[in-house]
Amino acid sequence: MDRCVKYLIAHLRDQKGMSLASVVGLMVVAGFLAIALAGYTRQQQRFRLRSQVDGNLQAALDAGYDKALGALNTGNNWVNPTTLAGMTSITATAVAQIDQPNLQYWVKIMTGVRIDSTNAGSVSDTALNLWTNNGDLNLDRTIFVRARHLVTGREAVAMATLHRNDKPPYHYGGDAVAATGNIVLGNNWEGHVYNSCLGPALGAGALPNSEGSLAIGGAITSAWPNSNWSGYNATQGSPPAFAPLVLPASTLAVPGFAKTSTISTDFTLTNSVDGTVKNFEVFDLNLGGGDVITVNGPGMVALWITGPTGSERLGMGGSTSVVVNKLGSTQCCLAKLFTIYVMAQDANPGGGPAIAWNGTPEGSFLLVGPRANMEYRGGGSNFFKGALVVQNLAVAPNSGTSFYYDACLKNRPPVNNYNSPPVITLSWRRVR
Repeated sequence: MDRCVKYLIAHLRDQKGMSLASVVGLMVVAGFLAIALAGYTRQQQRFRLRSQVDGNLQAALDAGYDKALGALNTGNNWVNPTTLAGMTSITATAVAQIDQPNLQYWVKIMTGVRIDSTNAGSVSDTALNLWTNNGDLNLDRTIFVRARHLVTGREAVAMATLHRNDKPPYHYGGDAVAATGNIVLGNNWEGHVYNSCLGPALGAGALPNSEGSLAIGGAITSAWPNSNWSGYNATQGSPPAFAPLVLPASTLAVPGFAKTSTISTDFTLTNSVDGTVKNFEVFDLNLGGGDVITVNGPGMVALWITGPTGSERLGMGGSTSVVVNKLGSTQCCLAKLFTIYVMAQDANPGGGPAIAWNGTPEGSFLLVGPRANMEYRGGGSNFFKGALVVQNLAVAPNSGTSFYYDACLKNRPPVNNYNSPPVITLSWRRVR
Protein backbone atom coordinates (compact mmCIF):
# COMPACT_ATOMS: atom_id res chain seq x y z
CA MET A 1 0.00 0.00 0.00
CA ASP A 2 2.77 2.39 0.98
CA ARG A 3 4.57 1.54 -2.21
CA CYS A 4 1.55 2.58 -4.28
CA VAL A 5 1.20 5.89 -2.46
CA LYS A 6 4.86 6.68 -2.97
CA TYR A 7 4.58 5.94 -6.73
CA LEU A 8 1.54 8.16 -7.09
CA ILE A 9 3.27 11.07 -5.30
CA ALA A 10 6.38 10.74 -7.51
CA HIS A 11 4.25 10.60 -10.65
CA LEU A 12 2.45 13.79 -9.68
CA ARG A 13 5.75 15.49 -9.03
CA ASP A 14 6.94 14.58 -12.55
CA GLN A 15 3.73 15.86 -14.09
CA LYS A 16 4.08 19.15 -12.20
CA GLY A 17 7.61 19.57 -13.47
CA MET A 18 6.57 18.91 -17.01
CA SER A 19 3.72 21.38 -16.71
CA LEU A 20 6.07 24.00 -15.35
CA ALA A 21 8.47 23.38 -18.21
CA SER A 22 5.64 23.63 -20.67
CA VAL A 23 4.53 26.92 -19.19
CA VAL A 24 8.04 28.30 -19.35
CA GLY A 25 8.37 27.14 -22.96
CA LEU A 26 5.13 28.77 -23.90
CA MET A 27 6.23 31.99 -22.23
CA VAL A 28 9.45 31.96 -24.25
CA VAL A 29 7.57 31.36 -27.49
CA ALA A 30 5.14 34.14 -26.62
CA GLY A 31 8.05 36.45 -25.99
CA PHE A 32 9.53 35.72 -29.38
CA LEU A 33 6.15 36.24 -31.00
CA ALA A 34 5.73 39.56 -29.22
CA ILE A 35 9.15 40.71 -30.40
CA ALA A 36 8.36 39.59 -33.95
CA LEU A 37 4.96 41.30 -33.82
CA ALA A 38 6.54 44.51 -32.57
CA GLY A 39 9.09 44.35 -35.39
CA TYR A 40 6.38 43.64 -37.93
CA THR A 41 4.32 46.56 -36.58
CA ARG A 42 7.29 48.90 -36.81
CA GLN A 43 7.97 47.67 -40.34
CA GLN A 44 4.36 48.24 -41.34
CA GLN A 45 4.50 51.71 -39.84
CA ARG A 46 7.62 52.43 -41.87
CA PHE A 47 5.90 51.10 -44.99
CA ARG A 48 2.85 53.25 -44.32
CA LEU A 49 5.01 56.30 -43.66
CA ARG A 50 7.06 55.63 -46.79
CA SER A 51 3.89 55.19 -48.83
CA GLN A 52 2.42 58.38 -47.37
CA VAL A 53 5.62 60.33 -48.08
CA ASP A 54 5.74 58.90 -51.60
CA GLY A 55 2.13 59.96 -52.15
CA ASN A 56 2.92 63.45 -50.88
CA LEU A 57 5.94 63.68 -53.18
CA GLN A 58 3.80 62.58 -56.12
CA ALA A 59 1.24 65.25 -55.25
CA ALA A 60 4.01 67.86 -55.30
CA LEU A 61 5.28 66.57 -58.65
CA ASP A 62 1.75 66.79 -60.07
CA ALA A 63 1.35 70.31 -58.67
CA GLY A 64 4.57 71.39 -60.39
CA TYR A 65 3.47 69.86 -63.67
CA ASP A 66 0.04 71.55 -63.45
CA LYS A 67 1.64 74.93 -62.72
CA ALA A 68 4.04 74.63 -65.63
CA LEU A 69 1.29 73.55 -68.02
CA GLY A 70 -0.92 76.43 -66.91
CA ALA A 71 1.92 78.90 -67.40
CA LEU A 72 2.73 77.58 -70.88
CA ASN A 73 -0.92 77.98 -71.86
CA THR A 74 -0.99 81.62 -70.73
CA GLY A 75 -0.32 84.53 -73.06
CA ASN A 76 2.89 84.19 -75.03
CA ASN A 77 4.70 82.09 -72.42
CA TRP A 78 5.04 79.09 -74.72
CA VAL A 79 7.42 81.07 -76.93
CA ASN A 80 9.79 82.09 -74.10
CA PRO A 81 9.43 79.35 -71.47
CA THR A 82 12.97 79.35 -70.08
CA THR A 83 12.51 82.72 -68.38
CA LEU A 84 9.19 82.10 -66.62
CA ALA A 85 9.30 83.32 -63.01
CA GLY A 86 9.74 80.47 -60.55
CA MET A 87 10.32 77.88 -63.27
CA THR A 88 13.96 78.36 -64.19
CA SER A 89 15.83 76.01 -61.86
CA ILE A 90 15.59 72.53 -60.37
CA THR A 91 17.73 73.41 -57.33
CA ALA A 92 17.82 77.15 -56.61
CA THR A 93 16.40 77.96 -53.17
CA ALA A 94 14.91 81.23 -54.40
CA VAL A 95 12.50 79.49 -56.80
CA ALA A 96 11.35 76.65 -54.52
CA GLN A 97 7.56 76.28 -54.34
CA ILE A 98 6.17 75.81 -50.79
CA ASP A 99 2.40 75.58 -51.28
CA GLN A 100 2.28 71.86 -50.28
CA PRO A 101 2.40 70.89 -46.55
CA ASN A 102 5.85 69.65 -45.43
CA LEU A 103 7.07 69.81 -49.02
CA GLN A 104 8.97 72.03 -51.37
CA TYR A 105 9.35 71.53 -55.10
CA TRP A 106 11.13 73.09 -58.06
CA VAL A 107 10.11 73.45 -61.71
CA LYS A 108 12.34 73.90 -64.75
CA ILE A 109 11.03 74.25 -68.32
CA MET A 110 13.25 73.65 -71.35
CA THR A 111 12.61 73.87 -75.08
CA GLY A 112 12.43 70.75 -77.23
CA VAL A 113 12.33 67.14 -76.04
CA ARG A 114 15.31 66.61 -73.74
CA ILE A 115 17.26 63.33 -73.64
CA ASP A 116 19.96 62.37 -71.11
CA SER A 117 22.63 61.61 -73.70
CA THR A 118 25.32 61.46 -70.98
CA ASN A 119 23.38 58.77 -69.04
CA ALA A 120 24.71 60.33 -65.86
CA GLY A 121 21.29 60.42 -64.24
CA SER A 122 21.89 63.77 -62.57
CA VAL A 123 19.11 66.38 -62.47
CA SER A 124 21.09 69.43 -61.47
CA ASP A 125 20.71 72.55 -63.59
CA THR A 126 24.20 72.04 -65.00
CA ALA A 127 23.45 68.45 -65.96
CA LEU A 128 20.04 69.18 -67.44
CA ASN A 129 21.48 71.95 -69.60
CA LEU A 130 23.73 69.30 -71.17
CA TRP A 131 20.82 67.04 -72.08
CA THR A 132 20.38 67.00 -75.86
CA ASN A 133 17.24 67.99 -77.78
CA ASN A 134 15.38 65.33 -79.74
CA GLY A 135 12.32 67.39 -80.71
CA ASP A 136 11.12 70.65 -82.21
CA LEU A 137 12.46 73.70 -80.36
CA ASN A 138 9.31 75.68 -81.23
CA LEU A 139 6.55 73.13 -80.76
CA ASP A 140 7.95 70.82 -78.02
CA ARG A 141 8.68 71.50 -74.35
CA THR A 142 10.17 69.46 -71.48
CA ILE A 143 9.11 70.07 -67.87
CA PHE A 144 11.27 68.89 -64.95
CA VAL A 145 9.86 68.81 -61.41
CA ARG A 146 11.88 67.96 -58.28
CA ALA A 147 10.09 67.50 -54.95
CA ARG A 148 11.56 67.20 -51.42
CA HIS A 149 9.86 66.05 -48.19
CA LEU A 150 10.98 68.42 -45.45
CA VAL A 151 10.53 65.90 -42.56
CA THR A 152 12.16 62.80 -44.04
CA GLY A 153 14.44 64.45 -46.60
CA ARG A 154 13.24 62.04 -49.29
CA GLU A 155 13.15 63.38 -52.88
CA ALA A 156 11.53 62.51 -56.19
CA VAL A 157 12.02 63.83 -59.72
CA ALA A 158 9.68 63.59 -62.70
CA MET A 159 9.68 64.91 -66.25
CA ALA A 160 6.99 65.59 -68.84
CA THR A 161 7.33 66.17 -72.57
CA LEU A 162 4.71 68.30 -74.33
CA HIS A 163 3.82 69.05 -77.95
CA ARG A 164 1.72 71.99 -79.09
CA ASN A 165 -0.21 72.32 -82.32
CA ASP A 166 0.37 75.95 -83.20
CA LYS A 167 -2.71 78.14 -83.45
CA PRO A 168 -4.03 77.46 -86.95
CA PRO A 169 -3.86 80.31 -89.43
CA TYR A 170 -6.97 81.55 -91.20
CA HIS A 171 -8.47 78.61 -93.07
CA TYR A 172 -10.13 79.61 -96.28
CA GLY A 173 -12.79 77.52 -97.96
CA GLY A 174 -15.58 77.57 -100.46
CA ASP A 175 -14.48 79.46 -103.59
CA ALA A 176 -12.15 78.88 -106.51
CA VAL A 177 -11.29 82.58 -106.57
CA ALA A 178 -12.26 85.07 -103.88
CA ALA A 179 -11.48 88.77 -104.30
CA THR A 180 -12.61 91.69 -102.22
CA GLY A 181 -12.06 93.96 -105.27
CA ASN A 182 -12.24 93.30 -109.00
CA ILE A 183 -11.26 90.50 -111.38
CA VAL A 184 -10.09 91.31 -114.90
CA LEU A 185 -9.79 88.15 -116.94
CA GLY A 186 -7.74 87.63 -120.07
CA ASN A 187 -9.67 86.10 -122.91
CA ASN A 188 -7.88 82.74 -122.97
CA TRP A 189 -7.60 81.86 -119.31
CA GLU A 190 -9.31 78.53 -118.67
CA GLY A 191 -10.92 77.56 -115.43
CA HIS A 192 -11.72 73.98 -114.45
CA VAL A 193 -12.71 72.01 -111.36
CA TYR A 194 -11.45 68.76 -109.93
CA ASN A 195 -11.12 67.07 -106.54
CA SER A 196 -7.66 65.80 -105.64
CA CYS A 197 -9.18 63.33 -103.17
CA LEU A 198 -10.96 61.61 -106.05
CA GLY A 199 -8.16 61.53 -108.60
CA PRO A 200 -6.00 63.63 -110.94
CA ALA A 201 -7.15 66.85 -112.58
CA LEU A 202 -7.43 65.34 -116.03
CA GLY A 203 -8.66 61.95 -114.87
CA ALA A 204 -10.98 60.48 -112.25
CA GLY A 205 -10.93 63.66 -110.17
CA ALA A 206 -12.38 65.89 -112.92
CA LEU A 207 -15.67 67.60 -111.98
CA PRO A 208 -18.10 69.89 -113.84
CA ASN A 209 -17.37 73.59 -113.46
CA SER A 210 -20.65 74.00 -111.60
CA GLU A 211 -18.79 72.57 -108.59
CA GLY A 212 -16.74 75.78 -108.43
CA SER A 213 -17.64 79.34 -107.48
CA LEU A 214 -16.23 82.88 -107.71
CA ALA A 215 -16.85 85.43 -104.96
CA ILE A 216 -16.11 88.97 -106.16
CA GLY A 217 -16.55 92.15 -104.16
CA GLY A 218 -16.38 94.35 -107.28
CA ALA A 219 -16.93 93.27 -110.86
CA ILE A 220 -15.68 90.68 -113.34
CA THR A 221 -14.70 92.48 -116.53
CA SER A 222 -12.83 92.07 -119.81
CA ALA A 223 -13.54 88.94 -121.78
CA TRP A 224 -15.81 87.34 -119.20
CA PRO A 225 -17.41 84.87 -119.76
CA ASN A 226 -15.43 84.12 -122.95
CA SER A 227 -12.41 82.93 -120.99
CA ASN A 228 -13.95 79.50 -120.70
CA TRP A 229 -15.00 79.86 -117.09
CA SER A 230 -18.60 79.15 -118.00
CA GLY A 231 -20.45 77.06 -115.49
CA TYR A 232 -18.83 78.61 -112.42
CA ASN A 233 -21.22 80.04 -109.88
CA ALA A 234 -20.26 83.73 -109.81
CA THR A 235 -21.30 86.20 -107.10
CA GLN A 236 -20.49 89.88 -107.72
CA GLY A 237 -20.88 93.00 -105.66
CA SER A 238 -20.76 91.42 -102.19
CA PRO A 239 -17.20 91.47 -100.80
CA PRO A 240 -16.16 88.18 -99.20
CA ALA A 241 -15.11 88.57 -95.59
CA PHE A 242 -11.68 87.44 -94.46
CA ALA A 243 -10.29 87.13 -90.97
CA PRO A 244 -7.17 89.26 -90.47
CA LEU A 245 -3.93 87.47 -91.22
CA VAL A 246 -1.92 87.16 -88.00
CA LEU A 247 1.54 85.66 -88.04
CA PRO A 248 1.61 82.67 -85.66
CA ALA A 249 3.69 83.05 -82.53
CA SER A 250 5.97 80.17 -83.49
CA THR A 251 7.33 80.37 -87.03
CA LEU A 252 10.47 78.78 -88.40
CA ALA A 253 12.93 80.23 -90.87
CA VAL A 254 13.08 78.40 -94.18
CA PRO A 255 16.05 76.01 -93.77
CA GLY A 256 19.20 77.72 -95.01
CA PHE A 257 17.67 81.21 -94.98
CA ALA A 258 16.92 83.87 -92.39
CA LYS A 259 13.33 85.03 -91.91
CA THR A 260 14.36 88.35 -93.47
CA SER A 261 15.76 86.71 -96.60
CA THR A 262 14.66 86.98 -100.21
CA ILE A 263 14.66 83.47 -101.63
CA SER A 264 15.49 83.05 -105.30
CA THR A 265 16.31 79.35 -105.50
CA ASP A 266 15.04 75.88 -104.65
CA PHE A 267 14.13 75.07 -101.04
CA THR A 268 12.39 72.36 -99.02
CA LEU A 269 9.82 72.58 -96.20
CA THR A 270 9.05 69.57 -94.01
CA ASN A 271 6.48 68.74 -91.33
CA SER A 272 6.90 65.24 -89.94
CA VAL A 273 3.88 65.35 -87.58
CA ASP A 274 0.66 64.24 -89.28
CA GLY A 275 -2.44 66.29 -88.54
CA THR A 276 -0.54 69.45 -87.55
CA VAL A 277 0.44 72.70 -89.29
CA LYS A 278 4.08 73.80 -89.29
CA ASN A 279 4.61 77.49 -90.03
CA PHE A 280 7.60 78.92 -91.89
CA GLU A 281 8.43 82.56 -92.54
CA VAL A 282 10.36 84.47 -95.22
CA PHE A 283 10.58 88.10 -96.32
CA ASP A 284 9.73 87.44 -99.97
CA LEU A 285 10.11 84.97 -102.85
CA ASN A 286 11.48 85.72 -106.31
CA LEU A 287 11.41 82.41 -108.14
CA GLY A 288 11.89 81.79 -111.84
CA GLY A 289 13.15 79.35 -114.40
CA GLY A 290 12.93 75.84 -113.01
CA ASP A 291 12.94 76.76 -109.32
CA VAL A 292 11.17 74.19 -107.14
CA ILE A 293 9.49 74.41 -103.74
CA THR A 294 9.41 70.91 -102.21
CA VAL A 295 6.92 70.24 -99.41
CA ASN A 296 7.29 67.02 -97.42
CA GLY A 297 4.48 65.68 -95.23
CA PRO A 298 2.83 63.96 -93.62
CA GLY A 299 1.96 67.18 -91.76
CA MET A 300 0.63 70.37 -93.35
CA VAL A 301 2.90 73.33 -94.10
CA ALA A 302 2.20 77.08 -94.19
CA LEU A 303 4.66 79.59 -95.67
CA TRP A 304 4.16 83.16 -94.47
CA ILE A 305 5.57 85.93 -96.68
CA THR A 306 5.98 88.93 -94.40
CA GLY A 307 7.59 91.61 -96.60
CA PRO A 308 5.76 94.95 -96.28
CA THR A 309 3.48 96.68 -98.73
CA GLY A 310 4.89 98.55 -101.70
CA SER A 311 6.80 95.95 -103.66
CA GLU A 312 6.51 92.51 -105.21
CA ARG A 313 6.60 89.86 -102.50
CA LEU A 314 5.62 86.66 -104.28
CA GLY A 315 7.16 86.40 -107.73
CA MET A 316 6.81 83.07 -109.54
CA GLY A 317 7.95 82.98 -113.14
CA GLY A 318 8.76 80.56 -115.92
CA SER A 319 8.22 76.95 -114.99
CA THR A 320 8.31 77.42 -111.22
CA SER A 321 6.80 74.39 -109.53
CA VAL A 322 5.57 73.19 -106.16
CA VAL A 323 6.05 69.50 -105.41
CA VAL A 324 4.02 68.12 -102.48
CA ASN A 325 5.04 64.74 -101.05
CA LYS A 326 2.30 63.41 -98.80
CA LEU A 327 4.52 60.72 -97.21
CA GLY A 328 1.68 58.92 -95.47
CA SER A 329 -0.44 61.96 -94.64
CA THR A 330 -4.02 61.30 -93.55
CA GLN A 331 -4.99 64.49 -95.42
CA CYS A 332 -6.24 63.47 -98.86
CA CYS A 333 -6.60 67.00 -100.27
CA LEU A 334 -3.35 68.10 -101.90
CA ALA A 335 -4.16 71.82 -101.76
CA LYS A 336 -4.64 71.63 -97.99
CA LEU A 337 -1.13 70.34 -97.45
CA PHE A 338 0.55 73.60 -98.50
CA THR A 339 -0.66 77.19 -98.05
CA ILE A 340 1.17 80.40 -98.96
CA TYR A 341 0.11 83.47 -96.96
CA VAL A 342 0.99 86.95 -98.27
CA MET A 343 0.66 89.59 -95.55
CA ALA A 344 1.26 92.70 -97.70
CA GLN A 345 -1.62 95.18 -97.86
CA ASP A 346 -1.72 96.87 -101.28
CA ALA A 347 -3.75 99.98 -101.99
CA ASN A 348 -7.15 99.30 -103.50
CA PRO A 349 -7.17 99.84 -106.39
CA GLY A 350 -3.82 100.27 -108.06
CA GLY A 351 -1.36 99.22 -105.37
CA GLY A 352 1.52 96.77 -105.71
CA PRO A 353 1.08 94.20 -106.95
CA ALA A 354 2.50 92.14 -104.11
CA ILE A 355 1.87 88.98 -106.14
CA ALA A 356 3.15 88.70 -109.71
CA TRP A 357 3.21 85.45 -111.68
CA ASN A 358 5.08 85.72 -114.95
CA GLY A 359 4.24 82.17 -115.88
CA THR A 360 1.97 79.43 -114.62
CA PRO A 361 3.30 77.73 -111.53
CA GLU A 362 2.91 73.98 -111.56
CA GLY A 363 1.57 72.42 -108.38
CA SER A 364 -1.23 72.19 -105.86
CA PHE A 365 -1.53 74.75 -103.09
CA LEU A 366 -3.73 77.47 -101.62
CA LEU A 367 -2.71 81.12 -102.00
CA VAL A 368 -4.16 83.49 -99.38
CA GLY A 369 -3.43 87.23 -99.65
CA PRO A 370 -6.75 89.00 -98.95
CA ARG A 371 -5.16 92.49 -98.97
CA ALA A 372 -2.66 91.84 -101.78
CA ASN A 373 -3.19 92.61 -105.47
CA MET A 374 -2.21 89.92 -107.97
CA GLU A 375 -1.16 90.10 -111.61
CA TYR A 376 -1.17 86.89 -113.61
CA ARG A 377 1.00 88.11 -116.47
CA GLY A 378 2.55 85.21 -118.27
CA GLY A 379 1.67 82.38 -120.54
CA GLY A 380 3.09 78.96 -119.93
CA SER A 381 1.55 75.55 -120.26
CA ASN A 382 1.56 74.40 -116.63
CA PHE A 383 -1.53 73.86 -114.52
CA PHE A 384 -2.01 75.66 -111.20
CA LYS A 385 -4.32 73.65 -108.92
CA GLY A 386 -5.84 74.94 -105.70
CA ALA A 387 -7.55 78.27 -104.96
CA LEU A 388 -6.77 82.00 -104.94
CA VAL A 389 -7.71 84.55 -102.27
CA VAL A 390 -6.61 88.09 -103.20
CA GLN A 391 -7.76 91.70 -103.17
CA ASN A 392 -7.74 92.35 -106.94
CA LEU A 393 -6.84 89.91 -109.72
CA ALA A 394 -5.72 90.89 -113.21
CA VAL A 395 -5.05 88.21 -115.80
CA ALA A 396 -3.13 89.25 -118.90
CA PRO A 397 -4.83 88.81 -122.30
CA ASN A 398 -3.94 85.71 -124.28
CA SER A 399 -2.31 84.15 -121.25
CA GLY A 400 -3.24 80.66 -122.46
CA THR A 401 -3.07 79.24 -118.96
CA SER A 402 -5.28 76.80 -117.07
CA PHE A 403 -6.48 76.98 -113.50
CA TYR A 404 -7.95 73.98 -111.68
CA TYR A 405 -9.93 74.65 -108.54
CA ASP A 406 -9.44 71.81 -106.07
CA ALA A 407 -13.01 71.32 -104.85
CA CYS A 408 -11.88 69.49 -101.71
CA LEU A 409 -11.21 73.02 -100.37
CA LYS A 410 -14.96 73.58 -100.13
CA ASN A 411 -14.82 71.58 -96.92
CA ARG A 412 -11.79 73.33 -95.47
CA PRO A 413 -12.60 74.06 -91.81
CA PRO A 414 -13.18 77.68 -90.80
CA VAL A 415 -10.71 79.63 -88.70
CA ASN A 416 -10.45 78.53 -85.08
CA ASN A 417 -10.02 81.57 -82.85
CA TYR A 418 -9.03 79.81 -79.63
CA ASN A 419 -6.45 81.70 -77.61
CA SER A 420 -4.61 78.68 -76.24
CA PRO A 421 -3.63 76.07 -78.84
CA PRO A 422 -4.07 72.47 -77.70
CA VAL A 423 -1.12 70.99 -75.83
CA ILE A 424 -0.55 67.23 -75.94
CA THR A 425 1.32 65.53 -73.09
CA LEU A 426 3.56 63.01 -74.81
CA SER A 427 4.94 61.54 -71.56
CA TRP A 428 4.87 62.11 -67.78
CA ARG A 429 7.08 59.82 -65.69
CA ARG A 430 9.21 59.55 -62.57
CA VAL A 431 12.92 59.53 -63.26
CA ARG A 432 14.00 59.22 -59.62
